[in-house]
Amino acid sequence: MQKNVTESRFYAEAASQICTVMALFIRTDLHDRLP
Repeated sequence: MQKNVTESRFYAEAASQICTVMALFIRTDLHDRLP
């Protein structure tokens, strides 16, 4: 049970980091496209 909790927490952390990276990537991409 403890292993599952740690695993799900790890996945939640990874998912939030991926979302942050994607948001930064999209934001910089939009800035590059603007004149």
